[in-house]
Amino acid sequence: MHRYVDAENEELLASVEELFAAGDLPGLKRLFKESRDSLDPLTQLLSRKSFGRALEREARPIWGRELIPPHDKPPARYAHGKETGAGQVIPKRHVFATVVVDLDRFKEINDNFGHLAGDKVLAAVAKEFRDGIRDDDLVGRFGGDEIVIFIPFSDCSEPLIRVRRRIRARILKIRRTIEGLAFQFDASHHLSGVTFSWGMAVVEKVTSYGGFKQSFEQSLEDADKKMYKDKGRSERRK
Repeated sequence: MHRYVDAENEELLASVEELFAAGDLPGLKRLFKESRDSLDPLTQLLSRKSFGRALEREARPIWGRELIPPHDKPPARYAHGKETGAGQVIPKRHVFATVVVDLDRFKEINDNFGHLAGDKVLAAVAKEFRDGIRDDDLVGRFGGDEIVIFIPFSDCSEPLIRVRRRIRARILKIRRTIEGLAFQFDASHHLSGVTFSWGMAVVEKVTSYGGFKQSFEQSLEDADKKMYKDKGRSERRK
């Protein structure tokens, strides 16, 4: 996300200079409004609209235009990124993961402590995700307390199970940090042990074939379903 924001700022500065030189005041006003809308003001995560722009800007030039629309499945010999014949080399491939995060019992936090307290919790949680991702990853607030992360891997030769384990370890590390946060809203109201539910979809593209198995939108739907399954397990443990 950090690299995307830096690129946006450079492009914004160039556009401001161009519009200022042309005396285009309506264009300047429109540009400043768009720049304000790029980050969610509460969480400082990408807004849903700017998240989509970031996919256009970052993913398509690197991986081609097939990230957004769905494509057919690759040949069977590449189905799981494994060797299927003697001496056959495992092809390097592009992989991306979509992670959906949703705070547990966030409505109860708002109801019990007030919406300003809920905002404080959400802002703190978002900071941990901003600090816990790589520069190439994208993290955005898609609405309410739902956070979406896009994690790309270029020229990946690892089995997908290892990719999943790496991402899982990173998300669980962030979750442990968040669970350790303590919130003091006033002299008599405090909160700790905030948790979240999450789901992940990992999608691969074999470079010698050229198509992803899922579009980003499909992976988002898949990760969302897994997040709700995780939330159901969390509720049953209570």
